[in-house]
Amino acid sequence: MRLEIYEEKSDGAGAAIAQVFAAFSEEAENEQLQTARYNLEDEPDRFTRHPLVSQAMQNMEQALPLTIVDGEIMLIGEYPDMEDLTEITGMNFQDIRNKACQCSNCKCGKG
Repeated sequence: MRLEIYEEKSDGAGAAIAQVFAAFSEEAENEQLQTARYNLEDEPDRFTRHPLVSQAMQNMEQALPLTIVDGEIMLIGEYPDMEDLTEITGMNFQDIRNKACQCSNCKCGKG
């Protein structure tokens, strides 16, 4: 499974998303989940070359961030939270949290 996030700026996502991507970015390519993040500031050509991303940006005022799983748009205009990621991928992301975060939904910005 391939999870991609197309975002306006690389610092736009919360710590929870960063942790998920960090956890899976070091995995081997044959693992269950591959992740990629692209930001418009650094890679504008990637956004115009990808048909789904380009079309969403042309047709919607606020298309970014855009979450794509295996070539299918799953979320438009907002970052997925842990519950979204679990639902979208079928994997449990609830346990990937910053140890300093004690909340249960990881929307506090700490985890």
